[in-house]
Amino acid sequence: APKRQELYFQLSYTLVSQQKHEEAIKIARDAVALAPSVGKSHYVLGVILSLSGKEQWREGEGEIDRGLALKLTKMLEDDRRNILVISKRNVAQYIKERNVDGVVRNARRIVFIDSTTEKDLEKIIGFAEKGDWNTLDFIVK
Repeated sequence: APKRQELYFQLSYTLVSQQKHEEAIKIARDAVALAPSVGKSHYVLGVILSLSGKEQWREGEGEIDRGLALKLTKMLEDDRRNILVISKRNVAQYIKERNVDGVVRNARRIVFIDSTTEKDLEKIIGFAEKGDWNTLDFIVK
């Protein structure tokens, strides 16, 4: 029921904007349960999780990636922008945490969404894999 899913998406966004994170996550999970093969459901759940606190980031990243793998249909410019903002924020945080896997995972997602960033992000990935955190600290300042 696509229209019902859209209602779930809007309700979950409204709830997260009101700082009602647990309720927003539940509604977004319900939307996924309605149609687990719909990429938009996973994408919305991923965004809601990513907005609901750092402890939810990893699961949020996974849901966004599932949405992309399911060929997120009708990806709007806002959807692309949301994924880029979340992934860039995560890269910066993972650099602070010295988390190679987090940097690489999010940098690759950015390149997938915006191929014009590939050259710069491959450098960031290389620095992270070499453990050159001083250079990365300088870049993200």
